[in-house]
Amino acid sequence: MFDYTVLVDEVRRLINDEPEKHIDTQESTMRSTYYFILTNEGYATIPDGGCTVNGVVLNSSEYTIDKNIVRFNNLIPTGSEIVINYSIVQYTDDMLIDYIGDAIHTLVEPIFHVDFEFGVNIPAEYSHPETITLKDISRDIRALFVYGAVIEILGIQIIGASGDAIYIKDGDTIIDTASSSREVARGYQPIIDRWNYLLKTVQINNFEGAYLY
Repeated sequence: MFDYTVLVDEVRRLINDEPEKHIDTQESTMRSTYYFILTNEGYATIPDGGCTVNGVVLNSSEYTIDKNIVRFNNLIPTGSEIVINYSIVQYTDDMLIDYIGDAIHTLVEPIFHVDFEFGVNIPAEYSHPETITLKDISRDIRALFVYGAVIEILGIQIIGASGDAIYIKDGDTIIDTASSSREVARGYQPIIDRWNYLLKTVQINNFEGAYLY
């Protein structure tokens, strides 16, 4: 039995999205408030005891988190000091699980013309049978799942960066943001190289493969 949710940390490491810890402090000086916008963008998580108002720890049931916005159930009075300890990532675990599943079903399985039978005949006690297979998945194929997900994520990042690229020349002044696209792309080729290496290794098992360039 193999559950591909265990691959999330490997994908996160390769895309450099391991949780970063931060502390934000804010005093509600202008008006009472129901929310706190964290300094760093992304998807935040707050550990138990990580949110205090005037030194009093709030229970996690007293607030909700929407990306980097903390919304309080009750009004925080003017002059209150709000301190929040949190970790931030750009991709949630659920998002990475979706990328891994998509890579398996749209990239790896079609390349090898094989069904790994995720979600097939899984006992009812498992809450997420779609990520589980009873088949034996080798280490190299697991790695293909990981690198397939990373290829999809980095590919989207490159498209996004190039789509936002700006080039302006006014006399001696040049503004060129296309370099951000090139920087992302430079990190893409080693991932492709590793994918091709793994593909050759898996071909030993008589799968038909395809290379990415």
